[in-house]
Amino acid sequence: MIDISEKMNDEQRASVLLFEVIERAIRLHSHVDRSCKVVSRPGARRTAQVRISREVQKLLERHINESLKRYRDVPAPEHRIANLINDLESLAEIHTRFLVAVPRPHEPIEIISYLRQILFSHLEPDSDEEITIPDIFASETLGDQAHWLNRGVLDASVLEETIERGREVRQFMLANEDIGDKAEDFINKKSAPRRKDFNYVSLPRVDLGNPCRWPSLLHEIGHFRLDEEKVWTDFCADRDGVQLVAARKCIESSSVDADGGTIDHELRSWLYECWCDAYAVVNAGPSAYFAQFHAFLFGSPRNYLSTREQGSLYPPAWFRLRLLMSLSEARLQLEDDAARANICAHMSREKDIFYTIFDVDERSRSELFELLHIFRDFIRRQFPRENWPSTANVSSEALNHLVDDIGKGLPIPAISSSDIRTQQAANPAEILLAGWMHRSSTYRKDFLETIAPWFEKMVDFSDLIRQLRAKVDRADESLKRSLQMAEWFKILDERAKQDAASSKSLGSVSLDGGSDDKVDEVRSTDFVGLLPDIQINALLEKRVLRVIPLIDADRQVSGSVIDLRLGHNFEIFFSNVHGQVDPLNYSRTSESLDGDLSDADSMEMDVDFLKSISIGPGQFILAHTLEYIKLPPDVAAQIEGRSSFARLGLQIHMTANLVEAGFDGCLTLEIANCGNFPIKLYPGMRIAQLRFFKLMRAPRTPYGRMSGTKYRGMLSHNKTQQFSDWEIAAFQEASQKFKINP
Repeated sequence: MIDISEKMNDEQRASVLLFEVIERAIRLHSHVDRSCKVVSRPGARRTAQVRISREVQKLLERHINESLKRYRDVPAPEHRIANLINDLESLAEIHTRFLVAVPRPHEPIEIISYLRQILFSHLEPDSDEEITIPDIFASETLGDQAHWLNRGVLDASVLEETIERGREVRQFMLANEDIGDKAEDFINKKSAPRRKDFNYVSLPRVDLGNPCRWPSLLHEIGHFRLDEEKVWTDFCADRDGVQLVAARKCIESSSVDADGGTIDHELRSWLYECWCDAYAVVNAGPSAYFAQFHAFLFGSPRNYLSTREQGSLYPPAWFRLRLLMSLSEARLQLEDDAARANICAHMSREKDIFYTIFDVDERSRSELFELLHIFRDFIRRQFPRENWPSTANVSSEALNHLVDDIGKGLPIPAISSSDIRTQQAANPAEILLAGWMHRSSTYRKDFLETIAPWFEKMVDFSDLIRQLRAKVDRADESLKRSLQMAEWFKILDERAKQDAASSKSLGSVSLDGGSDDKVDEVRSTDFVGLLPDIQINALLEKRVLRVIPLIDADRQVSGSVIDLRLGHNFEIFFSNVHGQVDPLNYSRTSESLDGDLSDADSMEMDVDFLKSISIGPGQFILAHTLEYIKLPPDVAAQIEGRSSFARLGLQIHMTANLVEAGFDGCLTLEIANCGNFPIKLYPGMRIAQLRFFKLMRAPRTPYGRMSGTKYRGMLSHNKTQQFSDWEIAAFQEASQKFKINP
């Protein structure tokens, strides 16, 4: 883990802020591109949305180009910071003004998996408690919000105007038996209670694809779990009311116009916001601190962020950030003091960036600083340590392992135990904290180093955009994949342990009659050819062969194969698209900003855990393995289908079964149903087998070092890249030169 304990200077702050601004713009650019695919269906009616989306992308490209030019041409760090703050405001305007016209994508299915793991973690196996995961909404605003949707209940003034125009709304509402009584009460101007059983939470659209921001959802869910009257009563009754008197005094001292009713209303609102911050930290771990910092950084510029507005329902962001930092430090339960100090240093540096941007000086806000201590002491009593869920605990050994793996570009769903071959699931708190630690160190450094050649005019701007997008998308997909696989890993691993315990209680019989001495002898042999399970396990233990995740290794690795599971992402090809595949005249709409989306011949589909996808007779789809494979340079592999599926007529590869030595990534599955009946496939099911071959010597050029490798490092399936082969480019140039119509 990278040590960043030293304090930043203005030049370093400017470079970090440059990273935040450019990465945010790249995220918006990528989000708009993915959103356009929502309307890229054959025969879909063309609207202005696609055209507007392309114009928004061009606007973002101009914004990135101008930001980089200003940064290059203005050497003074303080002036660079001022320009970048203005760039933040421009990005906020683009998000709030233009994204409303961009097609709306679905929220990632991994976000539901993340919330499931958090919200269901404390339930006992035989618990009858019902937990509802709120619906998630992608918002054009820049705030994270919790919403109570009172079905059939409208604002009084709007309702009165509607009634005057014809009473249609009243008649409809009264006709609905479920909501008629509540509607009648509200029409008669009686109070309508908030219904907390029908609610949803929202994040800014661009943040829904960024797992590092998901812990902020726990703050919003906290509003649904918050018993406002009880919390306020506890606060007022604490220490015989002394706490309330002191808190009122802090608010009064910092107010321009002190009013008793306003002060109590403001104090209650502040307390509830801070209580929900604590709920997020307790359940999501320290990653909640980083998520809220990011929300404040890109929130509505200078809106309650650094100063206190009279009667504001929200504490200043610096106030909440400082409280979040204190709660996160208390939440860390690490056995390694150095690791704890390093995480705290990361949090302190992020706070330093925020204070620099919004010119925060805590010393000039002594009254509110005293209130912060009052809130902190009260909230810690509201969330006693013995009630903290274990799923938000973080192990320093696990964190170091995860940060190391994500730095190598590997997904990080599992960590190794003392037996390297045996893996155990990492919890969401560890995964996202590792993501943040990587983001604020190695990833940030690599991102800025990618930008640096542009300043020297050593890279084309369009190439720079593609490179940065690849880094952003890869980082997000790795974390999303890790969070989802952690849930699969936990469920499947628990069942495997139950089966192992049952087998042990029945007694096991050794079939080979041999001893461990023979195993050690085989492991030490310089084996060449098809590898048996003993040799496969030896490679896994040495970490030269990586299979992530490896669930129930004793059964997944057997004979001469490793069983592989089906992933969650599929490419569905449209049967009503007519035409032909022409390598010299192929429209790659996913790579070209000016491509014609009407030419799309397929769509991506994500399938949630325990849901299925049906493949009909004669249908062909692309899928991928759940496992991420990293082969050593002297080991190749071969993928085949399992016989159980072959007997149903299911084929999982189309001749492309060779995996080159040195390959790393998920394996794409070319699935075809050759049978007579539809077959349902479920993510997580064992669908394929991988066998390994030890080469007599490593190739001169392993797969990872080949020029033009097209499928390396993929986290899901990938459509054919045959049209990017160098021969195709040569043929195209020749056809243009000789004016040959392909």
